[in-house]
Amino acid sequence: MPPSAESLYDMNMHDPAAPLPPVALLEALYGGLTQEPPWEGFLRALAEAAEATFATLLVATGPAGIEAHVTPDVHPDKAGEYQRLSDADPFVGLPEGQVVAFQDFVRHVPPRFREWLDKSGGGQILGVDLQAPSGASVRLRVTRDQSRPDFDDAQTSLIASLIPHLRIALDLHARLTSTQAERQVFSSAMEGLAVATLILARDGRILRRNAVAQRLLEDGRFIREEHGRLVPTMGAASASLAR
Repeated sequence: MPPSAESLYDMNMHDPAAPLPPVALLEALYGGLTQEPPWEGFLRALAEAAEATFATLLVATGPAGIEAHVTPDVHPDKAGEYQRLSDADPFVGLPEGQVVAFQDFVRHVPPRFREWLDKSGGGQILGVDLQAPSGASVRLRVTRDQSRPDFDDAQTSLIASLIPHLRIALDLHARLTSTQAERQVFSSAMEGLAVATLILARDGRILRRNAVAQRLLEDGRFIREEHGRLVPTMGAASASLAR
């Protein structure tokens, strides 16, 4: 059984010999989680740092099914072509959490996949597979043209240094996505209510309101909004709100 994300993070952070990833890469990784689309800024920065042509993040739902495919600046046709060929990709099922070179792992390349590699200029590949808590397989790949030298220890160490941070970032992204979905569902439910509904902070600031509540606030006879806070216009209601 592979070690947990927390234990791998601790191992890396407390190993004095473990390389530290560049700060700029970590900023791109964590800062990009709230950007739309996510991951692209980090993958561009990683490709540059690893002297690669492209960096790719794949989320696979099974041995061949690709749920998400992010390769910044690649033509959409090429990305779609890979997804159609993904069942022929021999560079899958890597040892969990280990950086592996294509030429060290693959013994046979199906002809149609070799043709795609030659055409796309991705002969040199470094990869790492991470197992997400959801059960999905997350694949990180950096590629460069076959005509260039092989990736060396510096690029391998760079990607290895990012693994504990990738685990954390993937978990954060999953939580953010789940929270956003819950908010959308809750917002839709609020809008469908025929009664005024508001969500308040402890100090009375209005965090959310539905359309009915907005109309009451604009009317101002029963409740109003002052400096972003809910203010009842009746004394008894004010006391209740304070409590």
